[in-house]
Amino acid sequence: MKRWFIARMVEVDGEIMPKVATYPNVNHRTWSKDGFAFGLGQLATNNLTQFSGDTDIRLIPDAALDNALSTIPTATRQAMSAALTVAGFNVSAVKRTWSVRQLLKHLKAQLQTDDDVETGDVRDIEG
Repeated sequence: MKRWFIARMVEVDGEIMPKVATYPNVNHRTWSKDGFAFGLGQLATNNLTQFSGDTDIRLIPDAALDNALSTIPTATRQAMSAALTVAGFNVSAVKRTWSVRQLLKHLKAQLQTDDDVETGDVRDIEG
């Protein structure tokens, strides 16, 4: 299954990568920038529960890209907003009427010069 995430960027064997990459059976694509502690990305795994309790990894609530943020339960949406803020993202402009796609573009634009989150994909995990 695939999910969007934010994760702390960590160094492993001299390479900077999102912390999700340190878990087994995870494929990912990530956007980050120098000096920013967290990255935004999309992952594929057959075990989402492996991230439970890891405060360095936050999964974006599962919803279609065209769904309005208001369709995400209030407590879940508020927890997501708090996690994004703690990670250093500016979410002050985000509105409940935005789609999940708009939120992802807003987050990516804080990391890179473009806001394209739809080009490319992440390979599914078999099994």
